[in-house]
Amino acid sequence: MDEKLKHLCKFCKKVFKNNSGLNSHSRVHTELKPYLCKQCGRRFNHKQTLVRHENLHTGLRPYICPLCNEDFVNTSQITYHLAVHENYRPFQCKYCVKSFILKNNLIHHIRVHTGEKPYKCGKCNFAFSQKSNLKKHLNRKTPCN
Repeated sequence: MDEKLKHLCKFCKKVFKNNSGLNSHSRVHTELKPYLCKQCGRRFNHKQTLVRHENLHTGLRPYICPLCNEDFVNTSQITYHLAVHENYRPFQCKYCVKSFILKNNLIHHIRVHTGEKPYKCGKCNFAFSQKSNLKKHLNRKTPCN
């Protein structure tokens, strides 16, 4: 058996170099969140995400912008912040003139043009273009049909 096939995600068929990478990735599909914040009880699927979250409780903001001295909790925040300073927007929409700092924002934006609604309610089959809108739908007080 090919060594790579031993680390194949059964949900999306993505291949990983080792079992720990596969296990970490699998939590995206299973929504398993084994890492608990002792301060607020919130759970996370990756240890590094918990560590970043805990910085919010402690007030630790170790990343300092060299241009304006603003401080940040994690590297992704300062990376985004620096892109704003530099007006760096590498992700261009193929349908209009808009461009984005983050690839995910472009993916969400493109759904405005395509009408794609990949997030479906399991109860009423209503579809949404954004995961957050599906969550709002599922959390409303009146149940769907």
